[in-house]
Formats: sequence, structure tokens, C-alpha cells
Amino acid sequence: MMMQSIPALFAPKKGETVLDYWMSMSPAAPIFGVDWRFAGLVRDAMPKAVATPAMASAVVLTEGDIHDEDQEEAVEEAKAVEAAANDDLTALKGVGPKMAAELNAMGLTSFAQLAEMTEANIADLSAKLSAFRDRPARDDWAGQARALMEAPA
Repeated sequence: MMMQSIPALFAPKKGETVLDYWMSMSPAAPIFGVDWRFAGLVRDAMPKAVATPAMASAVVLTEGDIHDEDQEEAVEEAKAVEAAANDDLTALKGVGPKMAAELNAMGLTSFAQLAEMTEANIADLSAKLSAFRDRPARDDWAGQARALMEAPA
């Protein structure tokens, strides 16, 4: 691809509004549905092995591209992110370690999930529990979850 000259990059395009012209100067232009004016210039100047953030989704890695240390680090980072997304459900009154494990097995891992539950959801949850089936409603787990979410960390 032949690189455009610098002055040609600054020339307004036919039918381009003033707002689109100025937005096209920013690398954030694609977020607003406007082509970034310098994308071709940057793409042509980059080595072939380097991908821009916009091209990152098109990059396909093969097994040999990731070193074992990098892969282990990525797995540990993913586990840390997952653990951070899971709340300690034992903070709820009426939920011990066994009940928390049972709730996690059902896919309930966060206060946000419990806080969004309706009475019908709570009734379904109560029916699925192996023990203490009245606890979700009696101890108001949804209300406790909302309170814990609003509490400062």
C-alpha cells in the first residue's frame, strides 16, 4: 500500500463534516464511528509482527507463541480475577462454609446475584437447597447482600 503524503492526510475529505474532520485526528475516532485519519500511516510504519489494539482480536496465537511461564502467569491471573469476582457468601447470616459451597455449586457466587433475586427466585433457591430451606427468605439473603454491597470495603 502506498503511503499518503502528510499534507494529504490533513486535507478534509469530500462530504466530511467539521466535527468528523476534527474527531478523525484522534486515535479514539473509531469509538465514535469515524475513521482515524492516521491509521494507514501508522499501519504502514509498523513492523509486520506488531499488532495495533484494533487488530488484537484478529491475532491468532499458536501453541509455540506462548512460553510456559507466560501461560502459567496468565492462568494464575485468571484465577485471581475469578476469585475477586466471587464474594465470601459466609458473610451472610445463615450461610456457613457448607451452604456457601452449595450456593457456589448452583452458580451463585456474588452478592450482586443474590441482591437481584425476586421472591420467586428465592422460592426456587429454597427448593433446591439440601438443608435449611427456609433460610434465604427468613434471613433475607437478598437484603443482606444489598447491604453488604453498599457497605464501604
